[in-house]
Amino acid sequence: MQLFCGAYLKIFATFFRIGIFTFGGGYSMIPLIKREIVDNHHWVSMKEFMEIIAVGQTAPGAVAVNTATFVGYKMARYRGAVAAVLGVSLPSFLVILAIATFLLRFFNTPIFTAFFKGAAGAVVALLAQVSFIFGKEIFVEKLSIILTGVALVALLWLKLHPLLVILICSGLGFWLGNKTRISPEDSLIEEGKRKGKEKK
Repeated sequence: MQLFCGAYLKIFATFFRIGIFTFGGGYSMIPLIKREIVDNHHWVSMKEFMEIIAVGQTAPGAVAVNTATFVGYKMARYRGAVAAVLGVSLPSFLVILAIATFLLRFFNTPIFTAFFKGAAGAVVALLAQVSFIFGKEIFVEKLSIILTGVALVALLWLKLHPLLVILICSGLGFWLGNKTRISPEDSLIEEGKRKGKEKK
């Protein structure tokens, strides 16, 4: 019982730390989430992490909450998911409650304005880091590069809704991935041909 409680507490504490030290929410939380669950705790691999982010983005709700749900469930089923979601959500709730209760009257003062300008700059840097992390992992396949180009055109020039762009690229990825997939039999044939050439 103590072992299970310790696991839930560790999941909660990890995601609470992610929530309390991240400004901007959403994608700006991804670098810290990656550092904690991939680099520090090794709860998921980088490939699994990217798949979780992709699924979390297509599902309703905030990407950080969806990611916490997936990772918490993977670690300790339903109670782990609850612990992770509470951990990542509670800091935002407490901070906003404190601002609404005590600091709302000071919101337009020069000190707060300067603070939020600095935080906005940090959020832009975090988003750039997210792009670099994802780009480094996915820009190794032609299909990923093509779909990224399609998404940029759809978002910047065609002004399509982001959800529609995600659905289109997901459908294209599924269709093109199936068309270019090599069956196990074909793979064995190709490997046999390659070994035959090496012997010659």
